[in-house]
Amino acid sequence: MYIDLLVVNDESRKVLFMECKWKKLTLKQSLKILRELEIKAEQVNWNKGKRREFFGLAAKKIAGKDTLREKGFVVFDLDDV
Repeated sequence: MYIDLLVVNDESRKVLFMECKWKKLTLKQSLKILRELEIKAEQVNWNKGKRREFFGLAAKKIAGKDTLREKGFVVFDLDDV
């Protein structure tokens, strides 16, 4: 079990879990990766039960970014940089 990037804020107890993929992703593939990331995050004990969690994905190209963002995910691809 690996999580590519984990960003924590000790004061606010916010945590961002990120996956990074160097490929083009469909909306369906992105949702699957994010669901798997949520499962992986359950294994992280840092402030478990007290933290506010955010989940994100970075990739070469992500189809349906607006849909993912509407669902509350942090997503960006090369078009965003």
